[in-house]
Amino acid sequence: PVSIVLRQQLAQINVTIRVEGESTIANPQLNNVYTSGSFGRAFDSNGYATGGTNGSGWTVSGSTTSINMSSTGTPGAYQAVIIPQTINEGTTFFTVEIDGMTASFGLSGNTNFVAGRQYNLAVDQLTKTLYVSSFLIQDFDDENANTTATVGSDGITPQ
Repeated sequence: PVSIVLRQQLAQINVTIRVEGESTIANPQLNNVYTSGSFGRAFDSNGYATGGTNGSGWTVSGSTTSINMSSTGTPGAYQAVIIPQTINEGTTFFTVEIDGMTASFGLSGNTNFVAGRQYNLAVDQLTKTLYVSSFLIQDFDDENANTTATVGSDGITPQ
């Protein structure tokens, strides 16, 4: 058997929109993001890809675009997965329609979205502010930072 350690090599973006009363939320989007690139084959001692743009393992390519975010099922909560990349200060990163009016938000500084991290963004309708925090994604299970699987003749068996 061969043991394989699986690591998250993408970044997850979660957005929570805090609105007043019965506001209607529509079309949450991440803007100015790269959706294509190439993935390197070099890994550090912890199993994360290295090289590429900003050491993320990815080299972004093509043009930036907007992507629709998916609802998490909780009112006002949305998510998307992106390849690791840097979003520059002053760039419109998130847009949403609240009660028919489009609200646009940028980041207060250059932000490097790295592999294996989850970024939580909170939009406050009253202050018109976008807050950002991040933490390491627990890969595939909640107890360990990684999961080991064994590859044998009968397929892949998680351990």
